[in-house]
Amino acid sequence: MRKLIATVMVLSAGLVLASCAEPAAEAEIAQMCEHLIKIGGEFDATPAEERVAKVEADFADQLKQIEAKRDEGLKAVDAERDGKLKDLKKDEEKAAVTTEYDGKKTAKTAEFQTMIDKLNADKADAIKKAGEIAKADADAAKGAVDKCVAENSGHGLSKEVATCRIGVATTDEYWKCK
Repeated sequence: MRKLIATVMVLSAGLVLASCAEPAAEAEIAQMCEHLIKIGGEFDATPAEERVAKVEADFADQLKQIEAKRDEGLKAVDAERDGKLKDLKKDEEKAAVTTEYDGKKTAKTAEFQTMIDKLNADKADAIKKAGEIAKADADAAKGAVDKCVAENSGHGLSKEVATCRIGVATTDEYWKCK
């Protein structure tokens, strides 16, 4: 009888030890939480540098369009001037027409420069806003990770569950890891 009781106690102790899974380390919990935030898609993780580069590219395209229209307008002024000049014989008439069209070119250039200046101001605002949004998104994501870590630390989360959750591709798979 003593042998039976001793055997039952040894088996019970073995089952208890076997059922105790190794707890997840803080670093694993943090990695698991970061992965949940990443696959959850709630926060835009695009770095500020990439956001700024996109803004700069968008504005570079707009600047090219404005410059192309300006150049087109200046060519039209030149063509009109050249048309008038070919019919003129006297140098003073040619000089007057040239002066008149130089003024038109200056006005056309100033008109487009105003557009370019506004575009550059808008670009500066957009770059600033992109940086602010990136920072806000990063702060919100960090807050969510910190909350997740706090909720999962010290609650017996096993290393096996943390490892499983780190390796999944969707939130559905994440929550199936038990």
